[in-house]
Amino acid sequence: PELLRPYLKHYSRDVLLDFRAKMSAALEEKDMDMLHDLDYAFHRYLYEATKRPHIMKLLSYVCDQSQRIRTQDFYQLRRTEEGAAEHIAMIDALLAGEYDKVPEMLRAHAASMEEKYYQNLLDTMQTLDQKYLIADIIREPHFIDGQLLYAILRESGRSMQENVKQYRLAENEYRDYIEMWVHEIK
Repeated sequence: PELLRPYLKHYSRDVLLDFRAKMSAALEEKDMDMLHDLDYAFHRYLYEATKRPHIMKLLSYVCDQSQRIRTQDFYQLRRTEEGAAEHIAMIDALLAGEYDKVPEMLRAHAASMEEKYYQNLLDTMQTLDQKYLIADIIREPHFIDGQLLYAILRESGRSMQENVKQYRLAENEYRDYIEMWVHEIK
């Protein structure tokens, strides 16, 4: 959010109004594909309008990682609608010249996505019989705290799967031993 602060006054009013109109129409029609496309385009517009290569590269990476999350099945309809409403509120603040409000709105927007990710993680965990498989079901998030948690869950799951595999091998070997012993006794 702070990277964009110096550039907030330079966004095109016409482009912002066009985004606002399209987002409002897509929200009204509940056109999720259009909302996803507009979400991506709006984020790209925000960072490309800076015309600063280092900012464009950094925010392009973050945006692309976020896009991976937004297009997944678990990304809920409600979150897509909330995200579009947050974008419209940011556009309204920019159009009204309330530039000091926008960085906080951007922070809240990102935090909301993280909160939804963690809630989805908890909800998914509740439905699993074999909870150690959680990392195989969820997608890796783009934000650093979530990536750390994902790596821990992934390693923990691998370790558990390896332990289960070793116990199954030992069980099979024991069963083979018992069957062989019973066969010899007969």
